[in-house]
Amino acid sequence: MTQTDKSASRDIVRQWLETAEQGGQLDSYEAKRGEVRCSWPQPLELLVDGEVVYVQARDVSEKGIGLVAKRDLQLDESVQVRRGPSEPWVKCRVAHVTRTIGAFKIGVELSFDFD
Repeated sequence: MTQTDKSASRDIVRQWLETAEQGGQLDSYEAKRGEVRCSWPQPLELLVDGEVVYVQARDVSEKGIGLVAKRDLQLDESVQVRRGPSEPWVKCRVAHVTRTIGAFKIGVELSFDFD
């Protein structure tokens, strides 16, 4: 990822955070996370091995997004996320996956340093 791509990705994530903070609530459970997250019920597209998977965001921070998906993902899997076709993809890494009834809670890390 070039420096320009990293900068563009950071700008996109900042826009997402601003949108979330306008209507969302901050997560007060800081003991589990290094960053405070803001609730963000936003439909997103996830690019996994060339396939677009539709997911629902739960929350967002400068370093990660909580998602709900119907599809299982692998830990440390490289994926990309965006709100829709008008935005570029933002590279991520799957940090955790928890199976729930009929879905998977997925946490993706946004480090902007993935190749």
